[in-house]
Amino acid sequence: MNRTTLLWTLLLTLSSACLFAQEGDLVVFTTDGTKFNLALDNKFQNPVAATRVKVTDIPEGNYWVTLYFGQVRKAVKSNLRIMGNKENSFVLEEDGGSWKLKSYSSVARNQVNAAATGQNSIAYNRTGVTVNGMASSNDIKSSEMEQKNEVVRVQGTRNDLAAEAERNRMGQYRGTYKTETKTASNAPQPEEGTTITKRYIETKNPDGTVSITEEVTTTIRTVVQRDGQPQMRTKRSKALTPTDYTCLPMETADFEAMLSQAQPLAEPERLQWLQKELPQKCLTPDQIKRLGNLFQDIDTRQAYAQMALPTNADPNNFPYQLQDVANNMPKDPDAEPFPDEESTEAQEARDAAAHSATSSEEKMKAEKARAEAAAKTAAEAAAKAEAEAKPKSKAELKAEQRLAKIKAREAKKAAKAKEKAERKAAKEKAKAEKAAAKAAAKAKAKEK
Repeated sequence: MNRTTLLWTLLLTLSSACLFAQEGDLVVFTTDGTKFNLALDNKFQNPVAATRVKVTDIPEGNYWVTLYFGQVRKAVKSNLRIMGNKENSFVLEEDGGSWKLKSYSSVARNQVNAAATGQNSIAYNRTGVTVNGMASSNDIKSSEMEQKNEVVRVQGTRNDLAAEAERNRMGQYRGTYKTETKTASNAPQPEEGTTITKRYIETKNPDGTVSITEEVTTTIRTVVQRDGQPQMRTKRSKALTPTDYTCLPMETADFEAMLSQAQPLAEPERLQWLQKELPQKCLTPDQIKRLGNLFQDIDTRQAYAQMALPTNADPNNFPYQLQDVANNMPKDPDAEPFPDEESTEAQEARDAAAHSATSSEEKMKAEKARAEAAAKTAAEAAAKAEAEAKPKSKAELKAEQRLAKIKAREAKKAAKAKEKAERKAAKEKAKAEKAAAKAAAKAKAKEK
């Protein structure tokens, strides 16, 4: 071989090597702000998901490009052609109900804007990085992959043997791909949790009376994996508890709707609205308390409590002090005072008479005060007789019934407390007598 032939051989080898070593850049971006991890030939390139990823210095050829979106949507896989000495850009678009990578531009690398080059730019990594514990995009489950997309290629102008060999070097996808029915990318995932539903059941007893039973349903939802798919497992249990309710309380859904309607109203408007809504309703003590918590003003809350008292389903439990409700009831100007009440004027007259001076002037004042007190008492007696003569209104009768119920309940509580104290005292007395007898027996035995 002469020197000229050897020189030409070396030049051809060098030119082929240069042609073979041409490298290009890949840019992939989304237009809807969805972040992704990009894999080239199943090797992840960016460990942190982004909406735009640029991989530089990729040898020219065909590559399988996978975009992994986590739980946002299914992964997309396409075969792309990377041209050497060019920046090859692709955009993810929805086409025909599925997402596809489509060619956006192909620009010479020396014409690329240098200011944008460094944004999410990563040098090609043949080894790859780990993403969500996956060392390769092959670890993505088939159920998490979009149906197979069409092959997208950027056609080049070179057709020589070296470029063709380099193109065939990459992107040989071996294996099968299962086509699935496409599901919406934003389909809701099953969630675990516990739900407690409460309702009340009214039953008629054989003796004709009515009983109210509380039914509590507990639903426990757990997610299990079956054949690689998350499925919901549900467990329900019911508990029935007898109650002392005298009426059937509102269903939970109806009460929540009424509560949501009352919440945005101002307190005076809320009180007026409830005055129209509460009659003929039946509420549990807890429901009454939740409505009452909407009122910050004490007087308004007391007015509400007075209004809610007839709706209480449990006569033995009321979330507000009954005596406070009675004391804050509107006073009827025509109603007589309680027997143990004494008017302020009468008290002043009595005190003046008790402390009257010996002087005639003071005696006259005392006599005058007594006369005024007697006149006051006579006027009150006349007013009482007049009030008894005319029929009482429904509001007056209702108020008297409430006060009677309050006094009866207070007397019942006092009787229970007294009985409990007596039992306790008797028990302690018996215990003391037993201890004394034991001590006496012990002393007697010691003397013997």
